[in-house]
Amino acid sequence: MVGGLAVAMVLGLAAIVAILWIRLNSPVLPELPDTVALPSGSAARAVTFSEERLIVVTDKDELLIYGRDGALEKQIRLDQP
Repeated sequence: MVGGLAVAMVLGLAAIVAILWIRLNSPVLPELPDTVALPSGSAARAVTFSEERLIVVTDKDELLIYGRDGALEKQIRLDQP
């Protein structure tokens, strides 16, 4: 019985080490702009980014697309059904 518990502990420890190894070797996040100015009266509801752009969904149902320098490139209004 003690041998089975020891094997389970070793396997659990190996799993934790493997998860940490995979996670810590993942690619570094791209550089984000220091500041981003939202339009007056808007608040961010969600934020995501890619290597080239930062995308913000506002509380006014708009997508705001920013470049790497933090300048607003495009503003898209989402239509509600």
